[in-house]
Amino acid sequence: EESLTNAVVKVSRRKKQTVCFVEGGGEPDPEDLEDPGGYGQARMALASENYDVKKVFLARDGKVPDDCDVLAFIGPQKPVVPEEATALGDYLGRGGRALVMTSPGTADALRPVLATWGVDLGDDVVIDQVVDLFRGPQKVMDQYVSDYGEHPITKDLRDRTLFRFTRSVSPKDGQAGIRATTIARSSATSWAETDLPRLFQDSKAELDPEKDRKGPISLAVAVEAKLSEQGQGDKEADRKSTRLNSS
Repeated sequence: EESLTNAVVKVSRRKKQTVCFVEGGGEPDPEDLEDPGGYGQARMALASENYDVKKVFLARDGKVPDDCDVLAFIGPQKPVVPEEATALGDYLGRGGRALVMTSPGTADALRPVLATWGVDLGDDVVIDQVVDLFRGPQKVMDQYVSDYGEHPITKDLRDRTLFRFTRSVSPKDGQAGIRATTIARSSATSWAETDLPRLFQDSKAELDPEKDRKGPISLAVAVEAKLSEQGQGDKEADRKSTRLNSS
């Protein structure tokens, strides 16, 4: 995740910019250096790249501030409320750039917004089967990714990237003015498990060819949009095209 996030930052960089982290729904805190789940290290890395970092409370304010050059909507633990989804959609519609990361079974309110921008957020968990030297074949939810799409975000990535407890995030085809590209895929031995009650309650997962998708599975998508072709702007807006990175 760290390698992929750093790559997103590098291709978005122009001048000194502000990255706004959404708070209020249990998202990782960019000020927290103590909790392993905190994003304090990410904040420090951004600062070293000449970025300012601030927190925004979309559920309360209903709008992404105008000084946010990049919106980081990462790992909400509480249900995303309509005000947050609307704020994200409005921000993207005026040429905003965002990094959206959600765990399985969360942030379903964002699904219609992401679909508008060419991203299909799967209602599933990606499972892989690996062979343990002592225990034999094991089903795991950690995805070690080395299969990257052709995109500026991933062109310099050589090492494997760890995706913990992830869902499928896939491009949607046929939407005017939108170019959606898979930038990370799971292995060929993985699948997108859709029987979530059985997985969460019984800790069991089996590939069902009729319901589940066989790997490789798209885990992250980068989107670039020409707003004028979506009826949301004009030629001037195309110079401020939306960029959405979702995983």
